[in-house]
This record gives sequence, C-alpha cells and structure tokens, in this order.
Amino acid sequence: MWPHDPDEFLPSHIEPDDADHGDAWYFVFHRGELIIKSVQGVPEPTTADDFRWFDMETSSKHFLGHYGDRPCFALSASGQLTEGFQTTALRGLLGRTSASLFYLAGRAQQVIEWHETHQFCGRCGIPMEDHPNDRAKQCPKCRLINYPRLSPSIIVLVTKGDEMLLARNVGWPNGMYSTLAGFVEAGESIEQTVHREVFEEVGIRVTNLEYFGSQSWPFPNSLMLGFHAEYAGGDIVCQADEIADAQWFKPDGLPQTPPRTAISGWLIEEWNRRGKNAQQGKRPDDVAAAAKIRVHKGIDRALPAAEYVQCALLICKEQGQFRLRTSRILIAAIKPLHSPRPDMSIQETRLPIEPYTQIQLAYL
Repeated sequence: MWPHDPDEFLPSHIEPDDADHGDAWYFVFHRGELIIKSVQGVPEPTTADDFRWFDMETSSKHFLGHYGDRPCFALSASGQLTEGFQTTALRGLLGRTSASLFYLAGRAQQVIEWHETHQFCGRCGIPMEDHPNDRAKQCPKCRLINYPRLSPSIIVLVTKGDEMLLARNVGWPNGMYSTLAGFVEAGESIEQTVHREVFEEVGIRVTNLEYFGSQSWPFPNSLMLGFHAEYAGGDIVCQADEIADAQWFKPDGLPQTPPRTAISGWLIEEWNRRGKNAQQGKRPDDVAAAAKIRVHKGIDRALPAAEYVQCALLICKEQGQFRLRTSRILIAAIKPLHSPRPDMSIQETRLPIEPYTQIQLAYL
C-alpha cells in the first residue's frame, strides 16, 4: 500500500480532446460513496460506457489524468443506481484493490469535495472560477486562489526497549488500539508536531525521531507522515477528551490494531520485523558487500562524463525487495564484486547518493 515510487498514474487538470471515450474510468460518487462493479471479485470503477446506461444526473465532472493509457475522471452524480453496480465507502476498498487504484479513488473524492466546498470566494463572496493553469479556484474580483485542501498529519509509533506505546481514542470500540496521531499546526515543523502531539495526548517526551513514510488518507483530506520515535521520559497521562487509554505492549501481547493497509499498522509491523531480525542475530555488518558504482552527475538522465566511486554497501534482501536510503546524485548501475552469503545479492538499481561517501543503507 505504500507509494514510495511513481505508479502508472500521470495527473493533469487539462482534459485532452479525445480523453472522454468509452474505456475511460469514471470515479462516480453518489451520496458520498463510490460506485463500483466487481470484475472477478475485485472492485473496479465504472467506465464511461457503463455510465451512459445510468439514470443519473452529473453535478460536477473533473478530469484527473491518465492511468497508463486510460483517461480518468471524477464525477459527483445523483439518481438511480443501475443493476449490477453498487456503492462503497472508500474504506471498503482498503485491501480489496490495488494500492494505485485506492489512492486514485481517494484523489477523485478529494477533488470533488474541494470543488463542492469552494464554490464562492471566502474573501468577497462572489462565485469562483476555475484557474486557467492549475487545478485551483480563482476569484475573478479579488483574485484569491484556492487549491485542493491537504491536511498534513503526523502518526508515530513510540517504543521503549522491546515495548511499544499504543492508545485507544475516545469513541473507539473496546480492544482497538493504534499509534498516536495529530494534525500539523501553523508555524510548526513536522518534527515539532510529533513532540507536541505525543506530549499532549499521553504526557511523555520522545527522542530519536525517524521518518518512515507517508500515506494519502482521504478521510477526508489528510496526508499522514509516519515516524518511529523512542521514549525519553515521563509518565503516561491520557488527554481526557481524546485518549481513553494508553499502554505499553510487547510484540507477543498486542491488542487489536489496524491492518497493514493503514500506515499505523505498517509502522507496527515494520518495528516488529526489526525486532525479529535482531533476535535472529541479523545485523547490517553481517551482509556488507563491496561494490563498484558508476555515478552520473545528473538527476534524470545519464551524462557522458562519469566516474567510479568505491563504496561499502549495507544491503539486506527481504521478501525480494531492497530498502535503500541516501540522497541526491543518480546511480546508473551497481555491480557487485562479491557477496558474503549466497542468499545476499545486489540488484541493478537506481540509487541516489553523494559521491565519495560511504553509503549507509537502512537495514529493515
């Protein structure tokens, strides 16, 4: 579920002349839910051909871009649902369809919600117009511009030794716990938000923040920024109007937690996996390998002038994937000189690093 890399979707707000053909995907929202059909048991959006048979009236329609060669549109419609189709809340797609399709449906819902809530200028009150160059609304009188709303939020798993801190929000069912989360306030950095939210919700201090990844969370328009953090001090004091309970849990005694399709579940699972690897004696230096790396001084393309940099790599292959972390210059190829164990290898990849430095790859 984690879009670390670009997928097949290419966004655009400008609709080409030939985009609205029969195979185009229509993400149609009816009373706040997405209309879907089942294709071999897997939910998919309707197509333009499907929608032509619907007895529905379209209140707004927005070109989103292309998924591969397929144009995509977001629609808000009312009327009667055609037999063979059904509606579902976006949460109902989690784990049932591809990550790309879920995030695309979330994009469609957020564009519709933004369009419906920005019909009039918030400064002078007159009707807004579509911006000619961006996906935005512009006031023709005072020139105020409104872009689709995004609400950055942090979500953090706090750990202490072999324990993790999980909390249950007020209003959640008994037994359901998750990581701590909260919205970024004006003037804050993301890291400051982590410290503030943890202290506000459970009264403890944290240290050693590690950014782990993000997730678009269209409920209604959050961008969740995930962290691991270590306990630094304090006693648990739950925020009365928000946190019903918070406790330290060991990996073998976890309560009910969100699935891995939510970033909270991913943070928990990844930390548990690190702990299991540590127990099995797997360390980064156990899988060190020397490599010769061809470094091109460019970001998006290889340049004629290149140089070779000798680096030590720390790489672990887990479930067929490699986790690599560094910054800035494009690596065109990695050629292994040797592998310390038969099951450890270096794949050809594009890896950003700084020249003449030792690469430290996060072992997960």
